[in-house]
Amino acid sequence: MALTRLTSPVGRKRSSAMIRVNFKNEYGSPIVPKSATWTLTKMDGTVVNDRYRVSIADLAASVDVRLSGLDLAVSRGRAVQDRVFTVEAVYDSDYESDIPLNDACIFSVENLTAVPATG
Repeated sequence: MALTRLTSPVGRKRSSAMIRVNFKNEYGSPIVPKSATWTLTKMDGTVVNDRYRVSIADLAASVDVRLSGLDLAVSRGRAVQDRVFTVEAVYDSDYESDIPLNDACIFSVENLTAVPATG
């Protein structure tokens, strides 16, 4: 599986960002998983904005997930804060069923000091 950022390499505080998830089998061929979820955490594993095992409803070989608002909040006093976007999926191959497919990407969220922390 490959996770590809679609927007700028750094997210912006309280803005929006898109992450593209490309599901691929062990041979690198696109596949549609049976199920898939995503989780957003800080580097220490703390879940951000209750985004824990969020179901991906419209499964396809390539899926875009939009992050926005509190998903991209930055802790007070920080110029940049890293996030981990993790995907857990299950798929069937021609030879085996219920194969786990997990991956993660790390991206940075930049603090825009002129943007209010809430609202």
